[in-house]
Amino acid sequence: MGAPAAAPQRDALPDLPACSGRAVRDLVHGPARPARLLSVHRAAGAAYLRVEGAPPGRDVLALLARGALALPLGVALAGPALPDLPPRALLGRGVLDLGGVRVRVVRERDHGVRGPLAAPPPGTAHLLPAPVVDAARGLAAALAAGPGAVQGPVRGLVGLGPGLTPAGDDVLAGALVALRARADAACGGGAAGVAGAAGAAGAARAAGAARAGSTRDLADALAGAVGAALGRTSALSAALLVAAADGQALPEVAAVLTGAPGAVPALLRVGSTSGAALCLGLRVAAAAGRGASGGCGGTGRASAGEAA
Repeated sequence: MGAPAAAPQRDALPDLPACSGRAVRDLVHGPARPARLLSVHRAAGAAYLRVEGAPPGRDVLALLARGALALPLGVALAGPALPDLPPRALLGRGVLDLGGVRVRVVRERDHGVRGPLAAPPPGTAHLLPAPVVDAARGLAAALAAGPGAVQGPVRGLVGLGPGLTPAGDDVLAGALVALRARADAACGGGAAGVAGAAGAAGAARAAGAARAGSTRDLADALAGAVGAALGRTSALSAALLVAAADGQALPEVAAVLTGAPGAVPALLRVGSTSGAALCLGLRVAAAAGRGASGGCGGTGRASAGEAA
């Protein structure tokens, strides 16, 4: 009877190349830390892991098969199926060690919004539960009132609704991404660029920077209020909210913001209510932007009803 086969050496484990989102850069390339499997959804090609010792809201990673929804938290594989997933893994220094296989990150993807912004999407309130719509209107009114008014409405939205990503969270994620994108679009080259500009072009850029500052104040206030309420929702949804606050979004959301053909129907196909709730959040942000200054800052006010 022959000797039993030796266990494979760690250096001999197969590597699966992958591309990670910028939102999980610190998790992927930081020190090696244990990760616990939260859930597996093989039909959707997604699995979620929570990394021990990472800050709340920045501690969840999505392992994605080819064709899965391109979450900004994702480590996306080239293959069409997920590998076998143990209950515990090790993540860090660019590698997710799953025991029998290693996922090695070789590229990074920025999920930020690029390009000129389009008009807000059509209303989707009729596709969502009344409590979510009412809470979204409350957020729109708070944003119109100014940065200091958002904390209460945010607490009413975080964790509102069932599922992995409650609809209230999706509304907030849409609003966060859109406000960041609108501030960046208005700012153009940023404050340093404005300071060095001259003439009519310089004046236009300076006006844009002032508008961006007002919109960025709203974005910062909204992000701060959401960050203070992360304990009211799931670990996955909290991480997606933090990514949205950083301007990282689903490609379907970015496509709607930039007016790509067919973008709205594609976003509405995301989840049972997620796409509609994200669209509503984009409208809330657009109304807040117009209310702040007829574009991004100033003295106008948008109506809460218009946002829905």
